[in-house]
Amino acid sequence: MVRFYLCLTTSENDYQQEQAATAQKAAHKLGLDLQIADAGGDPIKQSTMLMEAVTSGRFQGVLFEPVGLPMTQAAQKAVEAGLGWVVLNRVPDYLAPLRKAAKAPTFAVSTDHLEVGCIQGRQAAALLPQGGSILVIQGKIGSDAARERTEGFQKTRPAAATVRVLHGAWTEGSGYDAIRSWGRLSHAAVDLVVAQNDVMAVGARKALVELAETAPARARLTRLPVIGADGLPDGGQRWLREGTITATTHIPANAGPAVELLASALHGDASAATVNKTTPHSLPPLDSLRPVRPD
Repeated sequence: MVRFYLCLTTSENDYQQEQAATAQKAAHKLGLDLQIADAGGDPIKQSTMLMEAVTSGRFQGVLFEPVGLPMTQAAQKAVEAGLGWVVLNRVPDYLAPLRKAAKAPTFAVSTDHLEVGCIQGRQAAALLPQGGSILVIQGKIGSDAARERTEGFQKTRPAAATVRVLHGAWTEGSGYDAIRSWGRLSHAAVDLVVAQNDVMAVGARKALVELAETAPARARLTRLPVIGADGLPDGGQRWLREGTITATTHIPANAGPAVELLASALHGDASAATVNKTTPHSLPPLDSLRPVRPD
């Protein structure tokens, strides 16, 4: 039986959970044995886990979403061992040259993170067409996804808006902590919170409510629009229906398609490109978002 190894970044956000679910579904459909591991947000731990998988002799393909490090050494070892090597949600510099030398499939499957950021910028522009004050909660420092989403947001955000960037780590707790820290240090007005994923947006909402409860003069914080991204059925889409968040961006999980592409490539299908991207879209549609009035 063909065996694949999938190492994800964490089990603490809904997108990573959806990654695992779609990968397992794809493996079941194809009759593959898939081992799924969680690096716990630790790049050193992930490096060790990947090297063990590559050198174990148990797997025909390795897929992983990097915590931070590109895993160049493990990639080289995988190629030397003739294993398939698939990177999720990142395109490391070594990928193209490694692919040329590899005897087994070597490629990336990634969200179009730049477009995710552009969509969030367009959502912000629809909500604040005259500008205002925006807090952006980024994902983990050093993450290509966080960098590209920020770059995209800056391209399309309302030109008259002022933007302050806060640092998160893709988890609900980090979104909460980012807003609580901002609230302790600043009493400046804010008109919109943009979190780079939905669980950070939910954490931000909880912190905004607490800040308003402890400081009645800041009661308007409970009414602030909050934007997220991922838009999964039991995450962002549900929070959108409940009114916890104002908008999200649906980002299809790519681990399932990656498993299918790798399985197909191992059977001789050469259709996988060096970089294969999924397409995000706004929820709700951009033309249904109505402006909010900055105070």
